[in-house]
Amino acid sequence: MTASTASNPMDRLRELSARIDAEESASECIAHKVGREMDFVIRSLDAMGAGLVAVDESGEFRVFNRAGERIIGLGRRKVSPEDWNSTYRIYEAADADQYMPAQDLPLYRALTFGDTVSNVPVWIEHAPGDRRRVICNAWPIIDEVADQIIGAVCLFHGGDGP
Repeated sequence: MTASTASNPMDRLRELSARIDAEESASECIAHKVGREMDFVIRSLDAMGAGLVAVDESGEFRVFNRAGERIIGLGRRKVSPEDWNSTYRIYEAADADQYMPAQDLPLYRALTFGDTVSNVPVWIEHAPGDRRRVICNAWPIIDEVADQIIGAVCLFHGGDGP
């Protein structure tokens, strides 16, 4: 902030008020630009044919695009990573009787162990007898400054029919 050139206290108050208005206007402009960028990113993710989900370090879904909802048959749910397999009905094989163990899920492995997981097939059950093969790739999201995992992302495709 620069020093006021006005000698009258009311003039100084007017100058200060004008500077505050200018700063608020600049902040609103920045907020508008950030909002437009976020809208573009969201629309880009929703335009993808592949499913994309991202979770934070606690396993809460922060991103879940439309293709992900279509492929999995469900959208974002607030469940622990240990319950992803039963909530989203994920199996290791088309004829498996048990859900895929949580520790084997690609997204879980990326989040918990820092694994990069490539081309892992899983089967998602949309309805009894309707399991669909989905190919998953997952990566940890690393805070390089703190050198720790702060989330994970999973990109997947398939699941278009029985």
